[in-house]
Amino acid sequence: GGNTTLPWGMTSARIKSYLAEHELALEAIGMNIDPSLPVHPTFLYESLWCLIGFVLIALYIKHRRFDGEITLFYAGWYSLGRMFIEGLRTDSLMIGSLRVSQVLAGLLFLASLIAWIVIRNKIRLSHDPEFLKLYVLTEEGQEVVAGTYYKRLKEEAAAEKSDEGCDCAEECTCDETCDCAEECTCDETCDCAEECTCDETCDCAEECTCDETCDCAEECTCDETCDCAEECTCDETCDCAEECTCDETCDCAEECTCDKNCGCAEECACDCESAADTANKE
Repeated sequence: GGNTTLPWGMTSARIKSYLAEHELALEAIGMNIDPSLPVHPTFLYESLWCLIGFVLIALYIKHRRFDGEITLFYAGWYSLGRMFIEGLRTDSLMIGSLRVSQVLAGLLFLASLIAWIVIRNKIRLSHDPEFLKLYVLTEEGQEVVAGTYYKRLKEEAAAEKSDEGCDCAEECTCDETCDCAEECTCDETCDCAEECTCDETCDCAEECTCDETCDCAEECTCDETCDCAEECTCDETCDCAEECTCDETCDCAEECTCDKNCGCAEECACDCESAADTANKE
């Protein structure tokens, strides 16, 4: 800062050198400086000013009336002190003869003061205790202070997610698995991982049971009834892996038993023996 005769004035070789180097420039802005004399410790003034402001805020915080009032208080308090302290400095940023920080501090102080007065006046004229009520005094604010607010939000989100369902009443279409609460049951059509298509009822699983037609992995086709498994039983005609064809009854297995005729790939024994075979035995 500039020269002072106060007992807390400070000096040093570096300060004297700086003042001697900028003596003419300081005279141009109205500061008559003697490099040999002590100067104001402006950094100390600003630190003490902020400390006093902290004490005032700590005392006033319980009396605030609206959210943001402490911010306005600090902005006004700091800018008021900075406006005066900046006038003592010898290294201010200048625009012509104006100290930039001093001008900004003055504007900030006026803005803070006007905003504080206007908001306080609105609260007073509203005659409503809920008008601009402090957030910490609201029900939600009290939950935050108690530490239960975010816990409640998580519980509500979990409950909402568990209530979500899947409407599979008319149609269910799946690519690999049915994502309808891990299971999907439909009344008309269902396409699942193994591509099971039915005419009436489909349970979206690894099995498919139908009343009329069913196409399975081993391509078993029957005229009347089909159980989609590895076996196929028919009343009239059945084509199996070993090509067993019978006139009346056929059990689709490795054996073929018939009443009259039987033609299979690996010779199928029949109960009806020819008369010629009986004569030859005699």
